[in-house]
Amino acid sequence: MKVCAQKRVDLKIKMEFKYMKVRKELDTLGYFKTLSLESVPLVEKLLEDLKTTTESLQKYMKIAQNAIQDKENLEVSTGPYKSDNAKLVKECNDLHLTFLNYRGQTERDIKELRKQILTLTEENNKLSHENDKLRTRLRETELDLMKSATTARKSLQGKRCGNRYRDQSNYSSPDEELLHENLEIRHELNELKRNS
Repeated sequence: MKVCAQKRVDLKIKMEFKYMKVRKELDTLGYFKTLSLESVPLVEKLLEDLKTTTESLQKYMKIAQNAIQDKENLEVSTGPYKSDNAKLVKECNDLHLTFLNYRGQTERDIKELRKQILTLTEENNKLSHENDKLRTRLRETELDLMKSATTARKSLQGKRCGNRYRDQSNYSSPDEELLHENLEIRHELNELKRNS
């Protein structure tokens, strides 16, 4: 029994020591309410949890403060880049708008040029056809003139034979007449070529 009594005394001293320690911590924290011996283990555990939580809170507050400081440093260092980025985005948008305007104008120009090509092609075809007609007419006229010249030469030769005795002062040689006709034909042909 002495051993049991001794254990009880030791346990009581231990409890009183714990009580004093817990009471001192509560007073330090500003809790001055009465504390019973039975609630000392619970309050001791709660104080340990409070201490752990407070240390964790301080640790994470320090981490948060460092993160805020890093963020501010990054914002300061990225300030010029943000300004440059805004300028580049505006410039890019302006260039894109200019490109769209040029592309629209180019498409309109291409359509207009295609219309002009079609018109000029049609006109060229008409002029080619007209040119072919005029060349054919020119050949026909040349043939008619050659036939007329041949007929005139034959008739002149026939007249020359019949009028040998005519007065030479009123008469021009057949060569001169042919030469004169030939010059007139060439003159008419040149006129036709210029008109075509």
